[in-house]
Amino acid sequence: MNARFDNTDSDWQDPDDAPELTGDEIDRQDAVWRIGGAVVAEDQGKAAFRSELCSQMLLDALDADVADWVRRKASAHDYPSFINSALREWMRRQNDAAERHAAPSAPKA
Repeated sequence: MNARFDNTDSDWQDPDDAPELTGDEIDRQDAVWRIGGAVVAEDQGKAAFRSELCSQMLLDALDADVADWVRRKASAHDYPSFINSALREWMRRQNDAAERHAAPSAPKA
């Protein structure tokens, strides 16, 4: 929804009406890259953009309750690293459990 009131200098745009990022935006020649409002170099801006797009795509692939938990637990929107770390820990535990069950038992004397 766009609205203009007489006491404002600009149109307000509801963030929910903003277009979804598709990835095509990254190749715009007129782009000014900002992180937290500060202008940054193009390569730094593109890296942050790709990271955020990847993080959002990853969260979109998860069930809603899992994605909400990750958002609460992960710091600084580093969702891929957080999920990779959690999965590696789970893999390690699974491997440890499999090795314990596969180990031959010592014969009794």
